[in-house]
Parts: sequence; structure tokens; C-alpha cells
Amino acid sequence: MTYFTATKPISDATYQDFALGNRTILGGEADSFTYASSNPYQLIRVIGSGFTYENGRVVSGSPTAIIGTTAGEIDFEVRLYGEKIATFNALSPADQISYLFRGNDYIATNNQKTSPTNDVLYGGAGNDTISGGQGSDTLDGGAGDDTILLPFRQSDAHISYGMQGQVIVDGPSGAHKILSNFEHFQFTDAVLEKGTLPPAETPAYGVYRFYDTHTGDHFYTTSTVEKQQILQTLPWYTYEGIPWAAPVKGADTVDVFRFFDTASNAHFFTTSVSERDQVLKTAPSYKYEGVAFEAYADAGAPGGVTLERFYNTQTGQHHFAGNAEEANGINHGAAGPGWVDEGKAFTVHLPTDTLLFA
Repeated sequence: MTYFTATKPISDATYQDFALGNRTILGGEADSFTYASSNPYQLIRVIGSGFTYENGRVVSGSPTAIIGTTAGEIDFEVRLYGEKIATFNALSPADQISYLFRGNDYIATNNQKTSPTNDVLYGGAGNDTISGGQGSDTLDGGAGDDTILLPFRQSDAHISYGMQGQVIVDGPSGAHKILSNFEHFQFTDAVLEKGTLPPAETPAYGVYRFYDTHTGDHFYTTSTVEKQQILQTLPWYTYEGIPWAAPVKGADTVDVFRFFDTASNAHFFTTSVSERDQVLKTAPSYKYEGVAFEAYADAGAPGGVTLERFYNTQTGQHHFAGNAEEANGINHGAAGPGWVDEGKAFTVHLPTDTLLFA
């Protein structure tokens, strides 16, 4: 281990160590130092009083600013205000990682508006203000009353939520920020409190729709494996995208049963257990294929859309219309002759940005 020690106040000093291994620098009162390694992309400048810098970390003391440079140019700057810092870790200007556990801290890249680096910042205890710049960052305010600075307008951002309750903010430039334990979200044009963020969208599975050009049948699946298999092996099936979504199975959902009619080469879907059992008993050409996906038990579920079911008396096919305009068109002959409106089928979910496996 290589040691550099300054036991009395100094205005500025540069320590250069081109050897591998750990390094410890002990600062006196009101010290600042620049540490340069053999890697030109790791140049760390620490300003403060009575701090200890060891192997890329300030492990004790009170630094007030830490500046990282790349090839002589300032790449990021982290300013720290508050009580003594337990740990500050700045390993790489390209992907800055820092940990602060006490005090009211201000943590930010040097140029919040243009910095593209991907940062991981932890505020710890205290009332912290954190910004990761324009990169795709993982930021945690920790305990206290914390503020995240976001370098774009709230109107240009998309807000969603992670499985562990993280707030996920996607900016207009492609920045993807995963945020935890923040009470205030400060955009360039607005400040949102945690309680005023948009509500979480219901997670749902995208339902893939295919059109069979041989029979005119529509086929639906939520399985990405089945989707890929059809794309690779059934060229006469035309992929038509995601017309609607299926909710995640829960206490408020019912199963959608799938059949394949070997006589018409068409598929049939129903949520009715009695209809399923009746088909099994009386329609031998219908082969039961199990549960296709879920539907809402309540037709009034938030975000839900109830499908209209049609039956073609000439071809034996069924079709599900996802909106009133489509249903009205079929009823007035837009899809050709033979279609009979059988009424409401089941309630699915409108497609959203939080689709699973879409």
C-alpha cells in the first residue's frame, strides 16, 4: 500500500502514483489534492478538511467537493454539503458510483444538462438533492426528504413504476432513470411531489393477433414463444400487432379458454365454463387447447374494454371486435356476409406502455 500524508494545511497539492494497488491519502485542515493514476481516465480531485482517501474512497472526514477528470478535462463534479461523510466512492468518470450515508448532501454531475454518463448515486440519510445528468441512472435518495433533479420538462417525460416501487422516468433523449426514495421530482418546468405522480398503470400481457390468409381466421396469443414459432413456421399467418392486452391473473380475473376447430381451421375463445363444457360434449371437431389468457371478471374494470363476439354462419369462424366502430362496421357488412353479432364476449385491457413481454 502506498501512503501520502499531509499533516498541516496546504492550499493545493498533486499526488501522482503510477503503481498498482491501494493508496491512502490523509488530509489536514482545508486541504485539496489531485490524485492521478497511470490510467489517464482516472484523475480525482478532492477538496475538504481532515479527510482520508483510500483506494478510490474518501473513508472519513469532510470533503466539500470531488471532481473527476478525463484526460485533463472535467468530466463530473460532486459537491457535498452537510455533516461528515462516511463514504464517498468515485471509481470511474464513465460510470460514477458514489455512496453518502449522513448529512444533507448535494450530488450532481458537473454538467447536468449534457452529461451522458450512467451514474449510480445513493444519498443515504439526510435531506439530499441528487442529479445524474442526461445518462441512464440508478438513483436512491435514502432516508430523509430528498429531491431528484431531472434535466428535462415534465411534459416530455414518461413515468412508470418498477416491481419494487421504483419510479422510472424516461426522458426525451432516451435517458432511463430508476429512482428510489425521493419525495420531490424537480423537472425543468415543474416540481411534482411523490403523492402527485401519475398513478401506476395496470401491468398486462400484450395479446398478439395474427390473420390466417388461408381461412380468414384471427388467432390470439400472449405467448412470445408461440408468436415466434408462428412467424417462423406459418408464413400464411400475417402478424397484425397488439390490439388489446390481457390482465395478470388474480382474484379479479377469469380464464379465457381456447379451442381449435379442425373442421374450419379456426380458433374459438370463451370465458364461460358452461359454454366450454358444452363445446367439449357436443362439438367433437373442437379441440380444447387450454387457457389462452386472462380477462376481467368485472366489465367495468379500470382500463378495460369489452370485446364484441361475432360468428360467421358461412365459414364457422368467430371474430372479436375491440371497439364500437369495428363492431358497427361488421354489423353493416364491412367484413362481408354471414356475420352474426353474438353479444359481449369478455373484458380485456387496453394496450399500455407497461405491457409485459410485448
